[in-house]
Amino acid sequence: MIIVADPDAAGRALAERTLHCPRGDSDGALRAWSRARGRSVQTVGGDRVRVRPVRGLCTVCGASQVLLPSWCLPRRGYAVQVVGQVLLAAEGQEPVAVAAAAARVPVRAARRWVQAVTRSGSRVERRGRPGGRRVR
Repeated sequence: MIIVADPDAAGRALAERTLHCPRGDSDGALRAWSRARGRSVQTVGGDRVRVRPVRGLCTVCGASQVLLPSWCLPRRGYAVQVVGQVLLAAEGQEPVAVAAAAARVPVRAARRWVQAVTRSGSRVERRGRPGGRRVR
């Protein structure tokens, strides 16, 4: 999966074969192949948007890559802004249930997001520091 800031430009790059396969063992160009499975993504305000990203196929290794718009999250039915809204509210000490209601998402999903960030927080902190070391 490749996260792209501009899906239209990525589509043009596929057509021109100027995108390269991200797999480390391949140096092939990606060519336009098909569309990925359609998905419904909830945006801020509760609206749902239907997204059907393009896929590229490596001309060397044959691997397929989905070009997902950057406002979508892999394997999630919520836009980046929705998840971010919940996480920022929780970080600001707002109860998760209140943050979930404001973002129009199920409380259970919001709790999972907060728990995932809480569990991985020390890893994120280490990776954010120069040299990957934790500063105390």
